Amino acid sequence: MQAEKKNNIIFENVSEKAKPVYLGFFMYLEIFVHLKVPDVVAATARHTLQHVMCYDKMADLDRWDYWRIEVADDSSAIQNIKNTISTVSEMININKHFFILRENSGALELKGKEKTKKAQEVRILVRESGKDSAAEGMRKILQKKYGNVIKGVDKGTLWVLSIDMQSREEAESYAKRIAETKRQDEGLLANTNCQEYSIFK
Repeated sequence: MQAEKKNNIIFENVSEKAKPVYLGFFMYLEIFVHLKVPDVVAATARHTLQHVMCYDKMADLDRWDYWRIEVADDSSAIQNIKNTISTVSEMININKHFFILRENSGALELKGKEKTKKAQEVRILVRESGKDSAAEGMRKILQKKYGNVIKGVDKGTLWVLSIDMQSREEAESYAKRIAETKRQDEGLLANTNCQEYSIFK
């Protein structure tokens, strides 16, 4: 799969076999937002996991903001959102961020550091367990801009882990151990008292 970059937007070109994600007469737009400069939060988490908690199989860690917008199945409205979403400064600051927009469940390539040959890339999505005030606030902002074609907004943090294991199953199991905070010295990325996490494809 190839990606076309225009300005600060990376459009994923997905094959015809990849069908859009529908919920009734709705579909999803997913937006992945990343800092252009080094991410201090991700760097701190990476250092803690590698050097304090001794997760030595984790070769690298990266962080993206994740937004999922539920949109009415209106092709002109969807195209308008795709063309102008970068103007929503509450979501994307084009001076600080670049982003990837995906409008179906096709393959997704997130740019990162070079991995070792045996490393597995595992993505962990962390979201609030209950009502997310940031997602609700963004829904109101988008409805004010685009109208009632916006049906819902979901928000999360997408952690991208590079795990030095040949087995995919073992790498995902190891990533889950890193994600779920159980004790001060075990897990870091998700507090399951108020958050939920899942493997993200």
